[in-house]
Amino acid sequence: MNGLRTLFAACGLFLFLRGEGDCATTHYTNSLDRDVIQEYIDNIADDGDTIILPSGVSTWDSGVVVPGLKGLIISGAGIDETVITAPQAFLINGQEGRFFRLSGLTFRGEGEPKIKVAGTAKAWRIDNIKFEMGNNSAITVDGYTYGVIDNCRFVGTRPDACISVFENSGETGGADSWNRPLTLGTGDAVYVEECEFRFDTFSGGVGSIDSRSGGRYVFRYNHVKNQIIGHHDACATSQRGTFSWEVYGNTFEYTEPLAAAIMMRGGTGVIYNNRFSGQFSTGGGSGTPLAMTSYRSWSVECQTPWSPPCDFVREHMCDNGENNCVSDEDCRPGVFCVQIDGHLDESGYPCRDQLGRTFDADGDGIQDPAPAYEWNNTKVAGDLEYDWFIYGEGLVGMHIQEGRDYYTDERMHDYTPYPFPHPLRITDSLAPPSNLRIRRLR
Repeated sequence: MNGLRTLFAACGLFLFLRGEGDCATTHYTNSLDRDVIQEYIDNIADDGDTIILPSGVSTWDSGVVVPGLKGLIISGAGIDETVITAPQAFLINGQEGRFFRLSGLTFRGEGEPKIKVAGTAKAWRIDNIKFEMGNNSAITVDGYTYGVIDNCRFVGTRPDACISVFENSGETGGADSWNRPLTLGTGDAVYVEECEFRFDTFSGGVGSIDSRSGGRYVFRYNHVKNQIIGHHDACATSQRGTFSWEVYGNTFEYTEPLAAAIMMRGGTGVIYNNRFSGQFSTGGGSGTPLAMTSYRSWSVECQTPWSPPCDFVREHMCDNGENNCVSDEDCRPGVFCVQIDGHLDESGYPCRDQLGRTFDADGDGIQDPAPAYEWNNTKVAGDLEYDWFIYGEGLVGMHIQEGRDYYTDERMHDYTPYPFPHPLRITDSLAPPSNLRIRRLR
């Protein structure tokens, strides 16, 4: 049937995903054709099944779509064995309660992203995939969805944007994430672990991981060569800032000078136990790879509703972030006109979604304090320990202050990291099934 053959069904292997008594079927295809794979996803595979793609090379004009009603495992023959060239290869609309996994592939070609994860799934894994970067991006996560990206390789001559983490950027701009509590050290984040980002030369402004729109991410135990990491504050059109981040246990190396390796612009989190080699110019030659700022605190031009600077003038916006306002009448029905910044002092502090602020638990309209922490970030060779540097002009120094909004060389006392490796990776160690059934498609 359309070049597909199903060899066996393995009952009991993924009962925790499908419910007791169900069977998960493993299907092998004999083709890498895009339409064949889409037909399989739509009409042959059931929720919880596995699709095995063969070795080979294929070019697609468009990507395949994995619907939210099906939690599937799609696996190629391995890196450099199953190779797909496409502008976008997989669009996965995950659904909460269903696990999906994508593994064992190589992606090539211009366009972005090669994989897009949307929806509400809280259990997915993208692993053992190679991305040959060149005028493209690799993975975009954009939804109320969490999972793990592990053991992937991102390679090229010059870096491109590899992983982007948003929450419903096209719907709420990430506002829903800012209306939920801080959850550092839990599974409520997009995890990137044990991946390699290796580029021949450095090109500023693009990151191994980037975030805005309420993104929550953890970047741990990765190796980064000639690429930065960082994220946005509230500055882009109708988009909220990044909500939370945890960056630890990584190695960064650079073959030419750059400003900084880690550049933070919003939300809160921890950075610790990272090692760096290279020459850094942030801080007027201070040489630290750790930098932070707030764009609305100085001369950077932001977009609606963030175009008014964070200063002594009390500005307002519709609470859906759509536009600025004077009264509720300037907003859609059911949407209210709210003050943008906190104005606890004459500087306008705290700025909306700025570094060191989080969910407004008491509902007073001012985001609650949640200082960021860094400790034990060191040079690979020698005993030099790096500190944070605040860059920018204007009111940055009033809006981001040590001992209030961040702490350097100090551990977050109530923080415990999430288990490593990520629990979603244990699927590789499940015992083989004892109740194997052979089935063939006719």
